[in-house]
Amino acid sequence: MARSIYEKEDVPMLINDMPVRWNSTLLMFERARSLKGAINEYCTSDRKLRQYQLAQSEWDLIDRFIKYLQPFREASELLSGSKFSTIIEVVPLFRYTTNKMERFIVEDNSGFAQSLATNLRHYQNAYMVEEIYTVSAFLDPRQKTHAVSNDQDEFLESFEVLARRYEGHRFNTEQDRSVFFYNRSCYFSLSLT
Repeated sequence: MARSIYEKEDVPMLINDMPVRWNSTLLMFERARSLKGAINEYCTSDRKLRQYQLAQSEWDLIDRFIKYLQPFREASELLSGSKFSTIIEVVPLFRYTTNKMERFIVEDNSGFAQSLATNLRHYQNAYMVEEIYTVSAFLDPRQKTHAVSNDQDEFLESFEVLARRYEGHRFNTEQDRSVFFYNRSCYFSLSLT
């Protein structure tokens, strides 16, 4: 009976986790979940394979991993775009995934979600020292009101550093220059109110 499973050409195969491929762990879990019936049938078809059969609690754990990893797939797919600028999405995506992990921690009291949230905060802190991420989000009209961090003084300092860095920059057109400095002056006036 187990051989008949593999004789069909249209049956999807299991996916291996690959450390160098984004989302491969999630893809592996999703494929295993979709093949749960076939995997259980295969493991029960031979006495030697029964030791590899997953218990319901292990399938439930796979479901939780899928739930926890899905926001990371959404973020990585958005950041993998090639027909639009993705740097403006870094700040909002960090916030989105962090908020999702925080909700999972409350809902499930999960150590795995806690670990993901801790690592995510570590990466967020490492990336957010680069003012380009916050400033680029601020300059995007869709993100402007959400880009300012909780510490406006810190954001203003980042914006000033970036503005000084490009003060002498040769812009391609006068319009590029005026847009950059207009956004800068808008922020300065907003921060003073």
